[in-house]
Amino acid sequence: MNKEQFTKLDKRIENNLNLFVDGPTKRLIEDAKEDLAIWISGQNVTKTANQARQFPINKQIGKN
Repeated sequence: MNKEQFTKLDKRIENNLNLFVDGPTKRLIEDAKEDLAIWISGQNVTKTANQARQFPINKQIGKN
């Protein structure tokens, strides 16, 4: 194999890793971060029972 073929093969491997491994894993991590932020926000609201803190949380989870 020459250098061009190795480069092409490396690019294919990198693309497959991004598509099948890194991409889904990054999405799972981002989803977990969002879930954690919502739970922490909910915990803060229940501790303070403050209506002013509930508005940003409702906005974050899509409730008006």
